[in-house]
Amino acid sequence: MKKKELILGFILIVFILIVLANIVIMSIFSIKTVTAAQANIEFNIAKSKAIIIIRNTFEGDTTNFALGGNLALENITNMTLEKSSYGKIIFTESINLTQDAYNTTEDELYSRIVDLDNNIIISNNWIEINPINLSSLDKPAILYLYGLTFKNPRILRDNEVCPSSICQIIDYSNGILKFSVTGFTSYSSEETPKGILEEEEEEEPAQGGGGRVSIIKIEEKEGEIQITDFPEKIEIIKAESLEKTIGIKNIGEGNLNNVRLVISGLPFDYYMIIPEKYDLITAGETKTFAITFKADIEEKEYKIKFIVTSDEGSQEVDAVLVVKERKEEIPLFVPSPLKGISPQTWIIIGAIISIIFVVSLIILVIVLRRQKGLKEQLRAMKKENRNEATF
Repeated sequence: MKKKELILGFILIVFILIVLANIVIMSIFSIKTVTAAQANIEFNIAKSKAIIIIRNTFEGDTTNFALGGNLALENITNMTLEKSSYGKIIFTESINLTQDAYNTTEDELYSRIVDLDNNIIISNNWIEINPINLSSLDKPAILYLYGLTFKNPRILRDNEVCPSSICQIIDYSNGILKFSVTGFTSYSSEETPKGILEEEEEEEPAQGGGGRVSIIKIEEKEGEIQITDFPEKIEIIKAESLEKTIGIKNIGEGNLNNVRLVISGLPFDYYMIIPEKYDLITAGETKTFAITFKADIEEKEYKIKFIVTSDEGSQEVDAVLVVKERKEEIPLFVPSPLKGISPQTWIIIGAIISIIFVVSLIILVIVLRRQKGLKEQLRAMKKENRNEATF
């Protein structure tokens, strides 16, 4: 009898231990979930209503927006944004950045932000501000474009010649073009075209009487850019880099000089273009730019433009860049090779093992009871045999 009790006690202890193990596993994952949620709540509550200026791509003489808090952001004088390799913007009127601040959620406890990085581009021969998202910056300013190689540059506004009522060149020296604008969209520059066909007749005195001299300026042949191959929609997984190519061709009769590719609508730090430029593309020649989209691009959809510029002209095409979220499973810290099993699977396994032990316990009890009945029958038979032997 003691042996049976020991077996039943052992089985009961094992069953209790399995149940307790399942409870512990479920509690651990519940605690992790609750802890993460509590940490998130504490972090969110700790946020103030201070306006955060996102300006990680700018340096040099860029204004320090952290000084003075929200009150200082309401009246910024001589606000400056610079990328020391490409150019600079200096606003000539006071700026109130708070009017462009927005909440990332509907909860007013969250901080408001002003995103300069994704709405302002200062890149090679290109300055652009999105006046819809940053209406406070649609004001007069002085612009600088660095590293130009033109002899006689003129200003372009949205790739068209900028009228003098909007743009005025202040100075051009050592490859730096300084000019003023009355408001914002996109600005760039190009070489002032030469050789426009014209005939001028001038009266010029001659020996023996008057005469006319015809001066004819011959039109020079120029190259013409055509973007022949480009991706209209690009999809990339966040934290993964991706490479794409842009094909261009000179369909003109002359040469193209200083040909560059610029991406409008995407911060310069998010991509890399190789080569930086082609010094010369002859008539009929085809070239390729390789673009590497970096792994740290923010998850969202970008409406971008591929803009190819040269001394002779430019062309642009529209495209969309979609950065998707990387889907990752919650890691489970268990020894290899079981570390790939999800928490839900562990709970199911524990439940199945518990059911198996319960069923086994029931079967064992039934078997033991049957054995007990058999033994009682054997005792009865032995007793009956003894009685018969006595008689």
